[in-house]
This record gives sequence, C-alpha cells and structure tokens, in this order.
Amino acid sequence: MRSDREEVPAPFTKEDADRAEIAEARLRTSRSAVACQVYWPSWFNVCGEIRDKYNSLGGPGSFLSYPSSGNIVNPGNTGERVTFLNGPIYWSAAGGAHPVVNSFLNR
Repeated sequence: MRSDREEVPAPFTKEDADRAEIAEARLRTSRSAVACQVYWPSWFNVCGEIRDKYNSLGGPGSFLSYPSSGNIVNPGNTGERVTFLNGPIYWSAAGGAHPVVNSFLNR
C-alpha cells in the first residue's frame, strides 16, 4: 500500500490512507471516474463542478486542504457541497461552485 511507502499527513491515519487507495482503484474501474476524484490520503470522492473548482484552486495544496466529506445534497435539494479541512465548496445550478473559508463561517 502507498501508506507503507509514504508518510500520511495529519489528521489522516494509515487506515484512512489505505481506504483512499482502495477508493482510487475502484474509481479507476467505474464509470464515475470521469466525474469524480479521490485525493489520497482522504478517501472521499469529490465529483462534478465541485471537483473542477477544487482542482482549479490547487486541490489538496490549496487553502481548503483535503476533503473531509464527499458530495452532500444541501437541504431543500438546492445544490451540493463538499466539506474540506478548512472550509466547504458549495454548488448550485444558479450560482456554480464557490469556496467558503471556515473563518467566514465562524463569524
């Protein structure tokens, strides 16, 4: 496993990293591979326009860091969001995908 060769960054565990590697392998063999991506050592699938926005910001190297959830449907079915260690990206059909930093959410 990759976690046997590479250091696993905090807050992830070796188990998280191994789970991510398995998720990456499953994604490569599925039809969702075109629309979704796994960011090792986080095992969550990030899909669609949220994935595109995250990648455009620099992915795990961005201010958002690693995913801490997969795509979640917002209340009222008004769009989706994915949470990352330092904030979410929200998406709606009307407004597209936009990151929100945790410091903004805490105010």
